[in-house]
Amino acid sequence: MEDGARELLNSPQMQPYMRYIESKVTGADPQTFMDAIAQLPLEDRYVWRIASAWKWGFADFEDWSLAVDGMILPQSDLD
Repeated sequence: MEDGARELLNSPQMQPYMRYIESKVTGADPQTFMDAIAQLPLEDRYVWRIASAWKWGFADFEDWSLAVDGMILPQSDLD
């Protein structure tokens, strides 16, 4: 599993979602977990996930490979 995915799955903000998913998979009543998710502040639902995705996207960004690809890719790929 990729480090970013592991970090996301183990983060405290993701735990209510993981418990909800587990309840659905096991056939348990998910309402308790839905209620817990409903109580989460908006930034704990979405903003942190977007920020995490950006963190991993920017951490892996380097422009050298883009420069080389721009020089060697066929025009049809660039289009």
